[in-house]
Amino acid sequence: MAADVVALLAALGHRRAAVVGHDRGGYVAMRAALDHPDRAADDADLAAGRRIGCPTLFCWSERDDMVELYGDPAAIWRRWAPDLRTASIDSGHHMAEEAPGELAAVLADFLGDDRLSRPW
Repeated sequence: MAADVVALLAALGHRRAAVVGHDRGGYVAMRAALDHPDRAADDADLAAGRRIGCPTLFCWSERDDMVELYGDPAAIWRRWAPDLRTASIDSGHHMAEEAPGELAAVLADFLGDDRLSRPW
């Protein structure tokens, strides 16, 4: 799916894009960033030193089971994305539907970061 996203962006004439994903879409965005760093898995990628080279935002729902299942989400993502920003959203799993204003504000703040304007 990550290759499809990158191909679609290229077909539309976009050299750069901010990719936002929820749930499985987050993994698609991560894979696109790892596989296509010029556009700026897993244990083998980390062992090879592959990291996400662009600023990364990871949001999680406060009323979901993320922390209970995995511990500190930021610690997990920081291994992959050294330039990591995080935010917890006061919602259940479907944060875009349950807390659209809070999520939109976090995304707007992140996407307004001047460092995102540099070429990948």
